[in-house]
Amino acid sequence: MDWLVSIITTITILVLLDFFVAIFRTIRALDKRDDFWGRFPQVPVAQIPRLNYLSTKLKLQGRICVLEADYLLFAFTVGIVNPLILISRGLSYRLSDQELQAVILHEKCHLEQKHNLKMFIFSFFSNLLFFVPALKKWVKHKRLIYQKLADRQIVQWMQESASLTGAFLKILK
Repeated sequence: MDWLVSIITTITILVLLDFFVAIFRTIRALDKRDDFWGRFPQVPVAQIPRLNYLSTKLKLQGRICVLEADYLLFAFTVGIVNPLILISRGLSYRLSDQELQAVILHEKCHLEQKHNLKMFIFSFFSNLLFFVPALKKWVKHKRLIYQKLADRQIVQWMQESASLTGAFLKILK
């Protein structure tokens, strides 16, 4: 019977160790994203009239953060508990009003549907069950599905897709 207790103890230790490694990997991935946007100083939304107007119109006051990055074009949602929309000042200057609204609506969709929280949970289980390689591919696939869902939601809200397409083209140039 001692050998059975030994095996159960070993398995328990391995499962706990795997659990803590999964937590560490997931938090480390989040830290990398925070390091990126933490390097840029913030610009008050009120200093950019178009963004100030859109944040009021779309009921996103206090949920949009503008980063002083004139040479970078990006917009994404960060955070799990209180997510924020991060947008570079360069992107806000480069896009037309309709394109900027499309980008913010895309990110608002991620906020409302809690995609960051879901991806955090999926990533955690993917790291926990590292020995199941299909799980990592499934998480990547899920991330793409969430992007497509947000895009479809914008087309429904705006009744046209030209603004979103134009924004994508300007970001990719």
